[in-house]
Parts: sequence; C-alpha cells; structure tokens
Amino acid sequence: MIKLFAFILFSTLFISCSIDNKEKESPKEKNSNAKKLTDTQLKTMGIFLASGEEPSWNIKIDFKNNIDFELPGDSKFSNPIQKIEIIKSSIILRTTTDEYDLKVSITKDLCTNNISTEFNKYIVNISINGNKFIGCGDFMKKLKMDKRLIDLWLLESINGEKIILSDLKRINPILEIRSNSNEIDTHVCCNSLIGTFKSKGNEISFDLKTKTKMACPDDTEAIFLGNLKIVNRFIITDNHLYLNKDENTLITYKKFD
Repeated sequence: MIKLFAFILFSTLFISCSIDNKEKESPKEKNSNAKKLTDTQLKTMGIFLASGEEPSWNIKIDFKNNIDFELPGDSKFSNPIQKIEIIKSSIILRTTTDEYDLKVSITKDLCTNNISTEFNKYIVNISINGNKFIGCGDFMKKLKMDKRLIDLWLLESINGEKIILSDLKRINPILEIRSNSNEIDTHVCCNSLIGTFKSKGNEISFDLKTKTKMACPDDTEAIFLGNLKIVNRFIITDNHLYLNKDENTLITYKKFD
C-alpha cells in the first residue's frame, strides 16, 4: 500500500511539474524547433510566386536573393531576405528596412483564391507594417498558366492613355486568349493581329504578327505592338488585365461582357 501511495504521489508531482514547465515556457523555447535552411536547400528551392485579392497583391521570392512585394499603384517593396527558418510546417521569411517590416509565412496546403479555380500547393500569409494579406502560391517550376487569362478582353489604355473607341476604325479592340493552343487574336486600330503566348504564374510573353497590312492613321498600333513585345508580367484584378514590363503597366484591358 505504501509503495502504491508513493507511486501515485510521484506521478502527481511529475504531471504537475510538466504542466508548470509548459506554462512557463518562454517564446524562445517555443521556437527552439525552428530550423535554418542550408545553402544547398535554398539553391534547390528556386523562385516562389504568390498572389491574393482584396486588395490585389503579388509577391516574388528568390530564396537566395530578394523578396519583391507589390500592391496596385506605386506600393512596391524589394529587399534582400534577412532571415529564413522553418517553424513546424511553415517557412518563415523576414526582412526589415527603415520604412517596412515584412514577414512572410508559407504553409503547404491546397489553396485557391476567390476568382480562379486553379489550386496552388501553398497558403501564404503576409504581414507588412501590421497590414495582413493572405493568398496562394507555388514554386515557379511547378506553376501552371493562370486560367483567368482565357477570356475576351477589351482594350482600355496604352501607356496610361485612355483608348477612345470612337477614334478607332474598329469599334471593339478585343484581345482573345485561347487555351487549347495558346493562341491569341486581336486588333487595335486597323490591322488584325495573330500570334501565341506563354505564361507561367504571373509571367507572360507574346509573339505577335500582323494578319493584314493596312496603313494606319496614327502610331497607336505601332506603340501597342512595341509594348506587347516587352511585356513580361500580368496582374488580374477587378475584371481588369494589366500587362506589365516588370512593375510598369503598359497595356490595360477590361473583361469583355
């Protein structure tokens, strides 16, 4: 009986100590399972791209170099990654400047945004200066074409200048993007244009040629073609397609109803 009582007393004390230790566990101890990524691991991770809505945002992470975060307008942030670690099942990245304090959390889980039905493999949580954003992402080598591109788009502006439909010979300067063969069909002022496109994640490129050879009254079409040749990124938000060269919007389309 004495031995049994002693065992019960010891067990009770052990459990109490365990609970007390957990309650007194410092934040530093809680993160003691954080692991740093080796240079070899970083090299194999490549480029990570993610985006979200409300408001629309994009982020590009080069695990050996920079984080590039972008909101519509002039809200852009680019800085070297200062800290990377793995906590539980998430990759945590941090970088700070005089103006920005950015934390990115990447967690493996199926994810889709409000517009696209395409699933990505990671949920992305971002905190920048206290503002919170959530979206979906994947590593570039695994990214597929954004199916939201496949649609009819009405030209709205070139280099920020609004297109006035009544000034064009063709009433509706439509861009049609087709998925079955990555083909596009469009016109701006006077000529029909055909070609192909390539897209992965939020990157895009076009290869266009004129289908007809009509003389144009001004240089609108020439400027459009010149811009389309150098476009390398896109953003889709609020039923608009923004074709960019890096962070600069060159051509804007509106979804055609």
